[in-house]
Amino acid sequence: MLEGRKATSHPSKEKELPGAFVVREPVVTSGNIITSRGVGTAIEFSLELVKILFDSAEAEEISKAIVYLEDR
Repeated sequence: MLEGRKATSHPSKEKELPGAFVVREPVVTSGNIITSRGVGTAIEFSLELVKILFDSAEAEEISKAIVYLEDR
């Protein structure tokens, strides 16, 4: 499923992604696949889902409402 795609995962599983271009970013979107590194990236993953399903403005509004990285 990740063959030839950019992806991220928990560090303990990076070697289990054959064919993927593994990067160490919190969240990665490649086509219609979204991957993240783990529980510590849950908010970023959730905001990426909102961005994909709705739009960037909605994700930004939610980010501000939950006071997530307010200074970005």
